[in-house]
Amino acid sequence: SYTVLKGPPVRFRLEGDHVRDLWRFWRIIIPSSIITLVLTQTNTVIMARFFPMDELGKFSIATTLSAAVMGVSTEYVMRVFFPRFAEANRSSTEQAKEIYYSCRRMVMLFFAFGIGGLIGGGELLIRILYNEEYLGTGIYLSLLCLTPLARLISLPAEQAIITRGFIRVALNANVLRLGWIAVAGPIAYIGIGPLALIAVFCLAETAALPYFLWHLKRYDLLDLREESYLIGAMLVGAAIGYVCYMASEALIASGALPNF
Repeated sequence: SYTVLKGPPVRFRLEGDHVRDLWRFWRIIIPSSIITLVLTQTNTVIMARFFPMDELGKFSIATTLSAAVMGVSTEYVMRVFFPRFAEANRSSTEQAKEIYYSCRRMVMLFFAFGIGGLIGGGELLIRILYNEEYLGTGIYLSLLCLTPLARLISLPAEQAIITRGFIRVALNANVLRLGWIAVAGPIAYIGIGPLALIAVFCLAETAALPYFLWHLKRYDLLDLREESYLIGAMLVGAAIGYVCYMASEALIASGALPNF
């Protein structure tokens, strides 16, 4: 396009200050992105290595469903919560603290309740969406939903901490997640088996939560009561999901409900 458009010649040139600014950003983001890639893809490699093809297919279905859940909650945080918090943070720190929870409270409670329902009743959703050949996918869906559940707390915290100027928080959190897998993974695999190793990967986000909560306290943003509401909504959703799943199984077993 530069050769077609008329005007003065355009030449490639490095501007020192811009290069240094980009390098300070890249040296944190690139290692963090590499670790994220490892964390998100390794569980699929493990499934391909240790599980038969039919189980890998079920796992792929569960991954697709959990990714949809993750995508919706992530979009809300990045497109609604983060801009509002960043704007409030530029105005005053007190306003930012108020916005941090008021902006996400009801939406995150709804997400926590829904994700809890999938954790408790994942197999019921599989019955509704697929035929009985895919039963058994629910256990993978329940495990995989542990990650988006933890992200309801960690992702807003991460964005708020970055807004306050501590960009390195993303890299440090990824190192903690990787360390959790490196320590707990072999123990789970040797002691229980491959499925336990998958569970370790799904709990990696939970392992980083204390780090995020500590930084929220450091920046005077933490309200443990607000965070506990998410846990309560999740437990209610999980209980309702599990009861609905068990009730449907009982009705199918008694013949009152046709198998589906």
